[in-house]
Amino acid sequence: MLERLNRLALLLLPYQGIALLFSVVSIIAVLIIVLALQPNETEYYLYPLIVAFLWFLSIYALIDCFKEIPQHPSEQKGFFKKLKTAIAWGWNWLVGIMLIATTLGVIGLSWKLISLWLKHS
Repeated sequence: MLERLNRLALLLLPYQGIALLFSVVSIIAVLIIVLALQPNETEYYLYPLIVAFLWFLSIYALIDCFKEIPQHPSEQKGFFKKLKTAIAWGWNWLVGIMLIATTLGVIGLSWKLISLWLKHS
C-alpha cells in the first residue's frame, strides 16, 4: 500500500503547489462568502467551494505525506535500525489508512454536498 501511495504522490508531485494554492483560495473564498453575503445567497457558491477545498487539501496531504517513504524494515541490518524503520513504516501505514478513510469520507461528503447544491440551484 505504501509503495502505491508513494507512486501516486510522486506522480502528483508537480501539482503540490497548485493543490495548496487552490485549497487556500477555496477556504478564503468560503470565509468571504460566509461573512459578506446574505444567508440565502451563500448556498450557490458555498457547497462547490467546500468540496473543492476538501479535494485540494486531500491531494496536498497525499503528496506531502507520501512523497518519501522509509525503506522496508527487512532491508535494514541491525536490531535497532530495524526497530526504528519498523516504527516509521508502521506510522506511515497508519497515516495511509487514515488518508484512505478520510478520502472515502470526502467522497461521501462531496456526493452529499453536490446533490444538495443541485437541488437548490
